[in-house]
Amino acid sequence: MKLGENTRMIAVNSSFTLRLLKEKINRSADVLYPPVKLIECDSIDEKDDIVVSLGRIVRDKNYDLVINIAKKFPRLKFIIIGRVQDSQYYNELLSKSPSNVIFLTNASEDDKRKILCKAKVILHAKVKEPFEISVVEGMSTGAVPVVHKSGGSWIDIIEEGKYGYGYLTEEEAVESLYQALNNESLRKEVKERAKLFNTINFEEKFLKITNL
Repeated sequence: MKLGENTRMIAVNSSFTLRLLKEKINRSADVLYPPVKLIECDSIDEKDDIVVSLGRIVRDKNYDLVINIAKKFPRLKFIIIGRVQDSQYYNELLSKSPSNVIFLTNASEDDKRKILCKAKVILHAKVKEPFEISVVEGMSTGAVPVVHKSGGSWIDIIEEGKYGYGYLTEEEAVESLYQALNNESLRKEVKERAKLFNTINFEEKFLKITNL
């Protein structure tokens, strides 16, 4: 799609996407974060040794990294929640997953809520994700995020390490996960941070930038 000079307004879903827009066509835009339906938990103080990854089962989600990390934390439970959209990739993952990795490919919203409310960490492996709703969902339950140091998850959602941990290599991901698991004080902060991306804030920003 081409954007003409008379285009009234351009909105992008993250500061990361805005950078790409400027690089490609030298145009500016308003950043309008997607609305996220936050998840309510009875408590965020009673967490289990669970690491959750959310998202479609496709190759660019990079679940291979999650499995490699899981092999180094045999006492932790890694739960991958997402619909299978690439059966070949899914079967590859199953064939090399250790016993502490669980795939839930048909989880209900209630199942997802219960698991996230017990999880200590939300682990996201995709590189250069423009904006990842699942990271915010996890944060709303007090799960500390661990994300790749690229994309909107790193730049916009956790503000380059202020509200979570980042990595570039597998070794850094392992260290970041270890720190996230042991940082109980960060849980309340990430829960509060998630509120920035709620539906109310989206509606207010949308009305502001569109002058409706």
